[in-house]
Amino acid sequence: MTVVALKLTTSEEVVGELVDDHAKSIELKNVVLVAIQPGPDGRAALGFLPFMPYLGKDKHIKFPKTNIIVQEEVDDSMANQYNSVFGGIVVPPKQLITG
Repeated sequence: MTVVALKLTTSEEVVGELVDDHAKSIELKNVVLVAIQPGPDGRAALGFLPFMPYLGKDKHIKFPKTNIIVQEEVDDSMANQYNSVFGGIVVPPKQLITG
């Protein structure tokens, strides 16, 4: 599963599971809106809000490429946060093993 982020011309930033990369559109499922919100320590933190929740879970949404400013795969931290919401594989952080 590839989790990607899109920055849209509407200034919204969304994250979702890549279903297909068509010639004229990007198709994602389980799309969430990225929001900045206060964290437990009062500092800014990223959170997810439902994106068009009335469509239901596992709905595929096609975003026209003319409406996309940036399309990139997310980093491991964001992928783990996303996967913890949608039941995907959460990869533990890499640690140095010492003996």
